[in-house]
Amino acid sequence: MENKREYALDTIRIVISVIVVFAHFQLCLGADYRVDFVSDIGTFSYSYLMELFFMLSGFFTARYVRRIRNGLSFRSFFLRRYLRLLPLMALSSVSWSALFILLGHHRPGSMWANQAPTLWGTVLTSLGFQEGWGFHNSYVNHPLWFLSVLIFCYVLFYVLVRAAKRLEISPYYLFGAMIFVGVGVRNYGIELPFLNSTMCRGYYSFFPGVLLAALLQKRKPGKLVLGLCALLVAGILALIGTGHFTPIGDMQLVMTFLFHPALIVLLHSDTAARLFKSPVIGLLGKASFSVYVWHMSGILIVAALNTRRIVSLGAHPMTSMFVFTGCMFLFGIFSYYCIEKPCARLTDRLLARLPEN
Repeated sequence: MENKREYALDTIRIVISVIVVFAHFQLCLGADYRVDFVSDIGTFSYSYLMELFFMLSGFFTARYVRRIRNGLSFRSFFLRRYLRLLPLMALSSVSWSALFILLGHHRPGSMWANQAPTLWGTVLTSLGFQEGWGFHNSYVNHPLWFLSVLIFCYVLFYVLVRAAKRLEISPYYLFGAMIFVGVGVRNYGIELPFLNSTMCRGYYSFFPGVLLAALLQKRKPGKLVLGLCALLVAGILALIGTGHFTPIGDMQLVMTFLFHPALIVLLHSDTAARLFKSPVIGLLGKASFSVYVWHMSGILIVAALNTRRIVSLGAHPMTSMFVFTGCMFLFGIFSYYCIEKPCARLTDRLLARLPEN
């Protein structure tokens, strides 16, 4: 059964996907833009928004705590998720590597001179082991580092829930411990397999999402809480927009532990649900994952067209970026209905034939 769609939270996925596409389009193509989507605003980095992606993933995963404690198998929880991610990871990684080589971006001196896809790197990225697992990051379709971390967070989530049941304690204590582990790894600069600057971003943002969902399930926020969340979001945005960072402190942790949860609480409310309920938002929300997965391949194609003077980004860079983003969402819709959904149905049929244990 498909879970009730939260259109307001879909808007977060859509907005972040657009910002990521804008940033990578400008970074990779180097055109001169009237609005700079790459350089940081003071000490604010757009990469901090990736923690919001992790938090949303944890937020929607929280509902499985009770089911895992009641005996949901690792196959039913993890393998289903992994196999649904695998086709898009593999197809987009192979496509990116093939386009990179065929279009000539491996030549020294090109904008991708520091990247050179290899068979081993493509295999690792296709399987979701791009970064954080102890392998050297090959930077094949680099945005997939997010899925690499998310996959391990799913594994860890299941293990912690099962361990908590065996220890006869609440799993939320262990989730809270993982937040401290993530922050500690970040602050002390630890770089070990599974304990490094990449994985820690999942630990201190995925598991707060789980805790936030559990809290909202127990108590629905009232008008006072929603008002305070709105003030917090507006205040932080005002400080960022005006460049006043001194009162904020550690920007990344403030965004993760204050801004992102407050934003989710606001958009999880009944008012936001009524305001954002729209089939268009739902459709774009479904397509946003494919946009994130495929957009680097699209950028390779645009770069080749620009190099061969088939298109001219220098003349209308902003317009080109907007048109490209729109095309990516159209392709994302195609990818969702023609690749992602059929693969999901195939995965369900395959898993149904496998023995439970």
